[in-house]
Amino acid sequence: MSTICLVTTLRAPLSEVMMFVNYHLNIGIDKLILFFDDPNDPAIDSLIDYQQVTCIPCDQEHWRKVRNYQLSMMEERQIANANLALEIAKASGYDWITHIDSDELIYSEGEIARVLSEAKGNIVRFELREAVPERDYYKRVFSEVTLFKKPASPLKQRVAKTFGCKRAFFGGLFFRGHVASKSAVSLEADVKSLEIHSGTLADPSIENTNRIKLLHFDCCGMDAWKTKWTRRLDGTATSNSLTVGKHNRYLQFEAFSTAHNEKSGRALLDLYRRLYVVPSSAKHILGLLGMVERIHIDAELFDKPLGLG
Repeated sequence: MSTICLVTTLRAPLSEVMMFVNYHLNIGIDKLILFFDDPNDPAIDSLIDYQQVTCIPCDQEHWRKVRNYQLSMMEERQIANANLALEIAKASGYDWITHIDSDELIYSEGEIARVLSEAKGNIVRFELREAVPERDYYKRVFSEVTLFKKPASPLKQRVAKTFGCKRAFFGGLFFRGHVASKSAVSLEADVKSLEIHSGTLADPSIENTNRIKLLHFDCCGMDAWKTKWTRRLDGTATSNSLTVGKHNRYLQFEAFSTAHNEKSGRALLDLYRRLYVVPSSAKHILGLLGMVERIHIDAELFDKPLGLG
């Protein structure tokens, strides 16, 4: 059976980090390599008994070893860390590696190791789902959010807009976050490097699978949304997507900046709801069109794995 290594660079609340780790160990991920963007993250101590988890604080010493300097763009730090993890995974003999973000979960219909063992390609691309918040605040976002957008054809999107679902779109786009999914990359292949969404191989063969889905919990809840965009506004986090013309993320950043400058909590709440909350009537139409679906995750998968007390 295939063995799988998962890598992520993260900065998230402790409760979400623990849910992220427990979930992926419980679904069959063999190894997690976590790079903590905050080198003093409390999760590092909380994970000390997790033998399947390697925690790497991204302090100055880490960046001196990796690049001789600290990278400013989050995407650059992610790629640098992913490629360090690639070398660790190769040396440790894992069969597959996957790079995802800390606001994403891998959801497999069937045992994930078996699905990858049966794969014909050396890059297995997951089907993408984007979470749809249905209220303003969440305590346990991974277990409480159950509605997800599915990729939809241009025709379906036009039909949805015609039948009153314009609120489900922003800047002309259905998804708020990335529209490219993530992948598992076979380490039996000649993997040159890992990227944000996939890998660079000497002889790539890409297999799209509907048996594994990537659940993206993008900005679910006011707190997560405000934290994400405030960090981009004050410069504590920077992103390549904000430098690309009228990229959808750039349009969201402009809208957030305007609402934030109004010094009004109401303006931010109204914008959040405009961006993420889909009216009930629109959810019904989107469901009929097959553009959204419900996914309920077993709450026990977020509990500490057996053997860890």
